[in-house]
Amino acid sequence: MDLNNDTTNANTVNPATNGQTQPASADKRKVKVDKEAVTQAIAKLTEAIADAAAQNIKQGLFHLPDTMHDALWVATDLVEKSQKFPNYKFTFYHQGMGEGTHTCAVTFVETTKT
Repeated sequence: MDLNNDTTNANTVNPATNGQTQPASADKRKVKVDKEAVTQAIAKLTEAIADAAAQNIKQGLFHLPDTMHDALWVATDLVEKSQKFPNYKFTFYHQGMGEGTHTCAVTFVETTKT
């Protein structure tokens, strides 16, 4: 994914799954993101996951204001694809936990590869 291009194809949302990220399909959504915002979101998300891993935390929830929605969405995808944290599974939520929170969120859960 080229961060110099401000438009990228992102995963699509299936309302039946409560807003969780779904694999891209024929119904792709174009997302415009600011490179600096994505870089900041990657840094914050990476720091949160690294801190959790260092403390042997098996699962976590990271959230940002919904003004960072698209940046966090793309950042989550890039962090997952980077394989920097191969033992974690990521799920992006378009709305944070709780009504009226005005946030978006990512859960990360350590998985055991067999």
